[in-house]
Amino acid sequence: MIRLATFSFLAVVCVSCASVRTENSKASPDAAEYFAWTIGTEWNYRADLLGSQHELVIVLKRLAADGAVEDSTGSRFFHDAIGVRDSKRYLLKNPVIAGTRWENIVSVSSMERYRITDAGKACATPAGAWQDCAWVEAQNPLPDGKILVNNLVFARGIGIVKLATTLKSGDKLIPQGSLELTAFHAVRRSYPGRTLP
Repeated sequence: MIRLATFSFLAVVCVSCASVRTENSKASPDAAEYFAWTIGTEWNYRADLLGSQHELVIVLKRLAADGAVEDSTGSRFFHDAIGVRDSKRYLLKNPVIAGTRWENIVSVSSMERYRITDAGKACATPAGAWQDCAWVEAQNPLPDGKILVNNLVFARGIGIVKLATTLKSGDKLIPQGSLELTAFHAVRRSYPGRTLP
């Protein structure tokens, strides 16, 4: 169950097809600013997966030769001019403004559709409050006609601070799991090429 919660976090913290550009895109912060990239940074989450609660701790462990940062779950994250991504998908794209849309093809039978529903407003969790956050909705249609919906909140300089996963079946919304940031430990300097214990 921890693995599924971790997957949900990663599937929504980073093969795109489209995005929206507006005249305000130059004024919006870069997507990379909505994540923490320093080795040693730690996120503590309260995870709820189908009614089972536990703590999830994720630490950035290593800077790889290709520029990716690797975390304690083995996941890799990158940032480029397009946005922030993991090995399969863009999690947040530029411009970071309401209305930006994109698609990720993660397998032959799976296409995820993302959109930024709000940006540049305050958000809060038990770990703290932040003035500049971005809300992202990701929908993944399933073969049986249901839709898996992930709602994420990114705080600038922090990363994902909230995640809620819901299964949409017709008119029903069935909660699947959630993550909420309870503590965040930033590190002020990085150690390129060094793996932390």
